[in-house]
Amino acid sequence: METIIRFVTPVKWILHRRRLLAFAAAFGEGAVSEDALRRLAALDPVLLGRPDQTGAACAVAKLGGGTAGVALAMGRGREAFVVVVHPALRGRGIGTNLTRALLERTGMLECRVPASDGRTVAMCRRAGLTDAEAPGTNGEGFVRLVGVLAPAADRSGARECES
Repeated sequence: METIIRFVTPVKWILHRRRLLAFAAAFGEGAVSEDALRRLAALDPVLLGRPDQTGAACAVAKLGGGTAGVALAMGRGREAFVVVVHPALRGRGIGTNLTRALLERTGMLECRVPASDGRTVAMCRRAGLTDAEAPGTNGEGFVRLVGVLAPAADRSGARECES
């Protein structure tokens, strides 16, 4: 079965915000902070309409008709960055594909990952992000990863679908 990545439009965000955030909270296994969930819950749907300008995007991975994973970014990941894959489906590249989709959608993505979370650091690297700051240099035990794509004419219209 093929995993399909779809971007959430402003209208679909309004309709499905609670369900998507509940998925992230339920399957994030403590890695998704309450602060990140609050920021995402307050996300102005209009920002999702121009991710190349606003840095806000939401992608959903579908597998067999069900939600396999969710990825959300605000401020190109600086304000909030969440990638959650259903536990039964981890290890299949879904998180990598979701992260890469956000990078392609926004043109630039940045995140801070605990240095102790090797799986997430590896996922971000596979998606095209590189180390911008090594653990220990920021005094907090986090790795800062950044991915930048060459400018495209218009990324906002690609693969825009419902969740």
